[in-house]
Amino acid sequence: MAKMKILDVRNPTTIINRLESDLRTISNGLKTENHSGYEHPTPTELIEAIKNIDLMSRTLKNKDITRVQQLLRYLCFMLEHHESSILSSTASRAAKIQLREKLKELTNNIGTVPQLTTQVELPEKRFLPQKMNDTIKRWKKISCPNPKRTASSIEQGKITFLTRGGENAVRSALRAEIKAKKLATLDRESMQQYLNLLDTEYYKEELFDADHMQPSSGLISRLKEMIELMNLDPTFKEDMIDSEYNDDYFLEDEKGNIIGNYWLYASHYNAMQNLWFLLTSDNSGGGKVDADPISWLENNSVGKEYLKYLHDNGRFIDKSGIFYMVRPDAIALKESFTKWVEGNNLRLIKFCRLFSQIHHELRDGIHDGMRTQKRLRSDSEMGVMLSTNADIVLNKDPEESSVSDVDPELAEEADKLARKKLKSNPRHTALLMEAAQIQRDTIREARKEISAQHQTRASNPVQLTLSKK
Repeated sequence: MAKMKILDVRNPTTIINRLESDLRTISNGLKTENHSGYEHPTPTELIEAIKNIDLMSRTLKNKDITRVQQLLRYLCFMLEHHESSILSSTASRAAKIQLREKLKELTNNIGTVPQLTTQVELPEKRFLPQKMNDTIKRWKKISCPNPKRTASSIEQGKITFLTRGGENAVRSALRAEIKAKKLATLDRESMQQYLNLLDTEYYKEELFDADHMQPSSGLISRLKEMIELMNLDPTFKEDMIDSEYNDDYFLEDEKGNIIGNYWLYASHYNAMQNLWFLLTSDNSGGGKVDADPISWLENNSVGKEYLKYLHDNGRFIDKSGIFYMVRPDAIALKESFTKWVEGNNLRLIKFCRLFSQIHHELRDGIHDGMRTQKRLRSDSEMGVMLSTNADIVLNKDPEESSVSDVDPELAEEADKLARKKLKSNPRHTALLMEAAQIQRDTIREARKEISAQHQTRASNPVQLTLSKK
């Protein structure tokens, strides 16, 4: 009787073939309930084999390392769920415990096989294609063994965003999601600007991507990994088919092998719990692109703060499902991250929003002055336009006030209130000092622009006509 091939790996390039062969052997035993086709290993043999594979696989290319880890996840699942069928009958209890500990250590490093653990949240019905239910029924009948965004048609596995009347359903849903948050939008020049969570600045919608927090390529890989294990382990197959989160995602071929249908991939690609607006400039080049979200968070300042917050508050990112979830909150990573940024930077967001309003009113005033040749009313008007109402910045909802509401007396009272609050709450010092510096810089630049305007007029009596920007 032949031993398992992974027990004697001497060349790193043979690891994948040996793992695949042993997994097929175990799978056949599970499906036929006959495990006489191989010599059952001892826990000690498997522990040594796993250590050897882990060490030798480090010399492989990244693509091959990823495959080795995937196969090891399958092996871990089978050993955890079918220990008595796979291990030698002479294995001691102590040896089994040692193996379980090794498997736990391994899965802590490489993860577990992703499973269906949550309901997919599609965009609201008003944004979805008409007759969506009929479309879903049709898609559930389409086999999709090779899903990819670059395919030529749905029948060939082309995965894309849903649309309604030519409008991207995801963008429409994200737009509505943002508009429901008071601080996330800013009306400016007959258009709305949206808050970018990474720098708390406001930008036009066309500068944002509808981005997958977990990249779509990673989602597809996780779904395909789940299906591969379903075809190896009948217990896992039964669990996924019977799952309350299975929306008729699976088809069987003539050999009884599971294949994901088109709806499986289309629904997860359009899942709102994994979509958000991210600036194109932050999603290209050295930005997020297709990076795993945890790696991406680890490599930017906001993300590092967020991960520290999770650690300090007994929370963690659970990768056991298709979508990453934050436990014990039981919410998707995208929702957890965006809520934390909005809450943690609330005061800064309020200030940036208010200052953006002030900045645009000042700019419009300058251009109006240049167009009509009227001078802004010296430092008094400039000061009023730039005075930050401390009560608004520190406490009040900016939605309740506008820049035009600020008058000289209110500005003076705001300064008094700011100084008073600084004494009672030193945490506000940095914010207000930063606000004051920005105000001073803006006044200085505005004065330069007005001075240049008048110098031009003095040297050139011709009427200047500039369009309002």
